[in-house]
Amino acid sequence: MLFGQQKDWEAFQSFAFSVESGDTLLIDDASIMTPKFAQSAAESSGVRQICCAVGALGRSFQSMTLEDYISEEYQAALEHYGRGVRAIYRLKSSKTTLPSAILASMLFTTFEFMAGSTVNAAKHHNHAVAMMYQYVDLLIEEQGLPLEELKLSDMDKAMFDSLERHDTSPWIESLSKAGHVKILCPARRFPHGCRHRLSMSKIPDRFNSTQQAFTWWNFVQHMMAHSLHPLKVSGDGVRRVSEATKAAAYNECDDFLHSWRTAFTPLCQHAKEHRITHGSRWSRAMILETMYLETISELHARHKTHANMLPAVKPLYLDLIRSMMQLAREKPLNGPATIGLENSIIRPIGFALVRCQDPEVVQEATAALEAIVGGVNMSWTLVYLLKSRNKTKPMVTLERSWGWYFTATGCSSGAHVFDGIP
Repeated sequence: MLFGQQKDWEAFQSFAFSVESGDTLLIDDASIMTPKFAQSAAESSGVRQICCAVGALGRSFQSMTLEDYISEEYQAALEHYGRGVRAIYRLKSSKTTLPSAILASMLFTTFEFMAGSTVNAAKHHNHAVAMMYQYVDLLIEEQGLPLEELKLSDMDKAMFDSLERHDTSPWIESLSKAGHVKILCPARRFPHGCRHRLSMSKIPDRFNSTQQAFTWWNFVQHMMAHSLHPLKVSGDGVRRVSEATKAAAYNECDDFLHSWRTAFTPLCQHAKEHRITHGSRWSRAMILETMYLETISELHARHKTHANMLPAVKPLYLDLIRSMMQLAREKPLNGPATIGLENSIIRPIGFALVRCQDPEVVQEATAALEAIVGGVNMSWTLVYLLKSRNKTKPMVTLERSWGWYFTATGCSSGAHVFDGIP
């Protein structure tokens, strides 16, 4: 029996409910695959327990007006957490068990971040990366192939990419840009010992899906971080970087972005042309478009100041918000039965709020959320978080939960790669 008691199953269901992404926002494949993995993979009891822990933690802050967590649910979360730790500790490290151990560490990262400890979350993330490298070494030895050519399962690829993304982009602690923090992972041995399963020399001529474009977008971000690293640090802590070195790094970033944009343009154009019949694909394409435009604009502001004027990003955010409102009018929400649809409507609006602090965008997004009715109060909770100044403990945890969701789905990527360059 996978679940000893009804309340264990309910906690697991709460976790599965939380990773239901809808289809208008970019998708973290590792999160989507986790519920099935937790119920079917070898040595997955530890994964299952920490899924229950995350689910129970989520249930503990359902009442945001309380000053503290619902004690019974919070205690259940801690118990599941402890069982998960013990189950993972009992595993003997092998090619069979490492995927479960890696995923468990990623889930521990999620739990700790939601619970308010970014420091502990970063430790679990670092441990997950170290185990992923250990797992990769075992596969290289077994298959006799370099990392870029390894035959990886879909879950292996998803976990590798998710870990790389978490170590490249800021983690979102709150719904304002001031709440973004950068995590450094010693296990990755960045920049000189960092390992990659993709190569820019193998980027497709054109992407066949928004998910493929998303995968390569995050890798481009990671490669830009490599290129820009020498501009941010030096051995004595003092930046002494020549203009020629800066220009070379910026040119390399420009090449990376150009390669991605060339492959993305046909997909983006097709999404725009078929917006009415394939609205979800259009939404995902526009989210990628906003991140690209913000990044290339920042590069041009620093380097190619003479380049042609780029399109403004603000109209894209407003168009995204208005499209979600149109979807809400066309397809009314009906409680838990329409949770997928509700996610599809709410989360792109949340994306706009996380990414853009322009007053008009914030005002329109807030008004849109206030107008949405009939669901499970997802829009109301976001509005309440945005407008509340003195947040209770459950509210802080809920805000961090939203932040982690947007972090996992790559919504913090973009122009941040230039942070720290004078």
